[in-house]
Amino acid sequence: MKNLLLPLFCMMFSFAPLVETVSELEGKPVNKNVAQFYNKVNLLVYICKGGAAYAYHMDKACEGLTYCTRDIIAVTKSDAKAKFKRKPCKRCSK
Repeated sequence: MKNLLLPLFCMMFSFAPLVETVSELEGKPVNKNVAQFYNKVNLLVYICKGGAAYAYHMDKACEGLTYCTRDIIAVTKSDAKAKFKRKPCKRCSK
């Protein structure tokens, strides 16, 4: 029984920092290195806070964000879809 619980316990706590870090990033300015890491694992996307915005972007340098007149924030892809009702950008999400 002890042999089974130890690996399970270790797995639970090995993912905790990742989840906590992603939630701390939402809606805040993001360190470039952190953003690159989360983009590699496809967790972090960028959205414009403007009223006419409808898409999320995989890259902060996407052409679709050039006309954003409000703040550009980094959020998780699931939040971009669920909370902000955004769809993938046609330019950068190919």
